[in-house]
Amino acid sequence: MDKEVSVVDSKEHEIILKNRKSMLISGVKNVDSFDSEEFLIDSELGHIHIKGSELVLEKMDLDNGKVTIKGKIDSFNYVNGQKIRLIKKTS
Repeated sequence: MDKEVSVVDSKEHEIILKNRKSMLISGVKNVDSFDSEEFLIDSELGHIHIKGSELVLEKMDLDNGKVTIKGKIDSFNYVNGQKIRLIKKTS
């Protein structure tokens, strides 16, 4: 009995958070905007809003859909259908 195998062209999406100091995201389509306190990333499963302090875009490889962020990561959430604007705070 032969088995048929169908291949679906879908990209995977994964977030790996290490000690709230490093975040590896796969399935990234674009980095829409970022600063030292916030990132807005377009992924295969929707936009991701990341908040923290001293955030740095450590690595970006959009050909392979991977991004690494370093700094103190306080939170992240998916924001499908919502408009997010990164607002710089003035002192």
